[in-house]
Amino acid sequence: MISNLRLLAAPLLLMTGVIADASQRAPALQSTRPATASTDSSRVVDSFESVSQWTTNPAQGVEVTVHPDSGLHGRAMRVDFDFHGHPGYWIVRRNVSIDLPFNYEFQFALRATSPTNNLEFKLIDETNANVWWSRNLNFDFPAQWQTLARRKRQICFAWGPSPGFDIHHVAAIEFAVSTGSGGKGSLWIDELSLTPLREESPFDVVDPAPSNPIVGSWESAALSPDGSGASLDFAADGTFASTFGIMGSFDYTFAKDRLTYKIMPINTGKPEEHTIPIRIHRDTLVQAGMSVIGKDVTMKRLRPATASDDVIVGEWEAIDAPEFVAFGENGKARLRLPMRSCSGTWTAANGHVAVNLNGEITGRDYSIENDVMTVPDSGRQFKYNRRTRTR
Repeated sequence: MISNLRLLAAPLLLMTGVIADASQRAPALQSTRPATASTDSSRVVDSFESVSQWTTNPAQGVEVTVHPDSGLHGRAMRVDFDFHGHPGYWIVRRNVSIDLPFNYEFQFALRATSPTNNLEFKLIDETNANVWWSRNLNFDFPAQWQTLARRKRQICFAWGPSPGFDIHHVAAIEFAVSTGSGGKGSLWIDELSLTPLREESPFDVVDPAPSNPIVGSWESAALSPDGSGASLDFAADGTFASTFGIMGSFDYTFAKDRLTYKIMPINTGKPEEHTIPIRIHRDTLVQAGMSVIGKDVTMKRLRPATASDDVIVGEWEAIDAPEFVAFGENGKARLRLPMRSCSGTWTAANGHVAVNLNGEITGRDYSIENDVMTVPDSGRQFKYNRRTRTR
């Protein structure tokens, strides 16, 4: 349940019909705009000057041990392993307590003397049952130190009783290797860090390609009863991204320091009109005293204003929450609250698309007519409208 809507908070909660069972939605088949680093400094999660907090968990018949060793800078953790001819895996784990920012990137330095195997980076929540991961199948381990990055969108829900929303608090971090070639070897890990990034805009668009109709950005044509929907981005280079979250649209007028907007709450079906005080100066929008604790709500324009006047038209992002509002010139506005993201790759041929997320491939038939994509699944017809930069 989303309880932290800022701008237009209470009325839009009714409009989008956010209810508790929004968390039961299944993952959907997100934009590929690179996120930029925030002004906050990176946090060192582990410098590996000691390895005493790391534990091992190998599959039966697999041997794994951890040792201190020379690192990229200072000390590192060396993991010695031997699959002894068995298929399986080994895991090294450290318990932590990390509240994740809305968008982020983990980095770690790695080198190895190892056959080709599958490299896994995992985040586990406080239940110890829900796992998010980034997996590289048949990974060629570098012999020299190499810094690897794992952004939020690359760390997708793997398994567990959670409905698959993005993880917000990390209780444990794991590195794992599972058999590709198997064999034995050593792997060195150093300088594990976490860097906050700017949240990615849900209004970014992948341009369509005439040569391949599926290339581009798509968005749910009809919202679920809980006000949720999904956006799908199929880039021409074969990368795929999906964003699931709350979506809302409304009519508005803006004059001086008053915003008036009209909504149709799902729970009543009756139109409502609300007027709230706001002030705008160039690229900052402030709604005084409208947060859930009575403080000012501040939003920043995603792209600098081009007009000399203080206008509301444009895309805005809350500075302390992943909430976005786009005010159009035609009195139409859209609200988006991203709740889950994931990225991977895609291929399509003969009306069938296959999405690869961390080595898990999901295939669906699809058809496109008049910029509407239809995807049959489990006896239902899911429809997505094509989005363009002029939409």
